[in-house]
Order: sequence, then structure tokens, then C-alpha cells
Amino acid sequence: MVCQIFGCSFKSKITNCPHKTYFSRTLCFLFLFLLSLYLILILKDIGKFDLKRRGHSIKQDDIKSLNEQVLYEDEFVFKNNSTMLKKKIITLIAAAAENDALGKDNDLIWHISEDLKRFKRLTTGHAIIMGRKTFESMPKALPNRTNIVLTRNKNYKADGALVTSTVEEALDLAKEDNQPFIIGGAQIYSLFMEYCDRIELTRVHHEFEADVFFPKIDASKWNISKKEFVSKTENQPYSYSYITYDKK
Repeated sequence: MVCQIFGCSFKSKITNCPHKTYFSRTLCFLFLFLLSLYLILILKDIGKFDLKRRGHSIKQDDIKSLNEQVLYEDEFVFKNNSTMLKKKIITLIAAAAENDALGKDNDLIWHISEDLKRFKRLTTGHAIIMGRKTFESMPKALPNRTNIVLTRNKNYKADGALVTSTVEEALDLAKEDNQPFIIGGAQIYSLFMEYCDRIELTRVHHEFEADVFFPKIDASKWNISKKEFVSKTENQPYSYSYITYDKK
């Protein structure tokens, strides 16, 4: 029998082929190539799985870190567009689950990057009113906004923010803004509900264990003026909707 490719005799043993070294090197390189390809595919699948499971099993500290990264990353500063409004619109902005869950242990319980980016886009250049616990849950005051903290403690100091103790005073501090935003937490939402003209709600279509909840929206007082559904993806395990309510 004769090797048609290399012209080598295989009559006795293949080890007598003068191209043994060539075969060995070729097989070695082929093995390494296939092994590398296999490892790349495995790592890619692991990465997808990790992203897919984030919303379900990611640690609370990681959720907090991811949320802060989006909120505080350098960004284009959007121009305040409140001058386009014909009248002052006090806007309550929140993200709540199907069971009205807002958070647990003074932190958000999910990470939805696009929702945080929308929050930044809507509130940048405006006054934002929040409670003490909400302010303390953040590493610092949110940039490019007038931060106003409402607390019963009249001696409270908040670096980078204005402090007040009544709803009326908080709104007065934001009087130059045609669209101040109420950003939480739960008690602050309840206090300002009657003062607000609009609610920008992100409804996360999932139920979560929580210790603070968004107040019920009275359908007799509010109309849904806009609604946009966002389906879950491979990297985002929760579907959600952007819902705009305007007071009747």
C-alpha cells in the first residue's frame, strides 16, 4: 500500500513514514484549535447564563453597584426642557413591581439599566425631591439636579442638597422649575400624591419580596395618557412598561 499524498510506503508500520513529525504537529495544532474553540463557546454560554440570571440571583450589593454605575456615570447633560411646558407640572417618578414593591432594606431590588437611563434623561436639569432615607441610600447627591431632602429632623445636613421639613417648603425651593420630580421613597410618594399633576411609573411585571411599597393609584383621579411595553430579553429577565398618568 502506498501513501497517495506523501508517497510513503505503509507496508510495514505507519511509524516508518518520514512525515511522522509533520502528522504529529498537525494533529497537535488541530487539537489545540478545537480545544480553544470549545472553551470560547463554553465561556460565551456561561456569560449569557450569568447575564440572564442577574435579575433572579444577583446579590443585593451587586444590584446596588450596577444601579449606581448607571446613575453616576459621566453623561451628556441634557438641557432643561421645562421652558417648553405651558404650566408647572409636578411629576412623581417611580419604578414599582406588580405587587407595588419599591425596595427592600433601603435599596432597589432589581437592575434595569434602560429604566435608570430614562430616569436620568427625564430628571437631569430639574429639581428632585426625596426623603432622607432615599438620599442616604445614594453615595452622594445626584449630579446636574437640584437635590431637595425632606425630613422631620430640622438639624439634618445633606452634602450637596437643600434640606426642608415640610412639603410646602420643598415645593417652594423648586418654584423656579416648571417640572420638579418627586423621586421617593414610599412615604414621600404618599405625601406628594395629592400635589402631583403627573406620574411617570415604570411597572416591572414581576412580584418581589419588599418592605416598602408604592401607594395605590386611584383610577377615579388619574388617566393613563401613555403606555409603552418593553419585553424581557436574554440580558434583562423582566418585562416592564413605562406608564404616564395625568391627573383628571
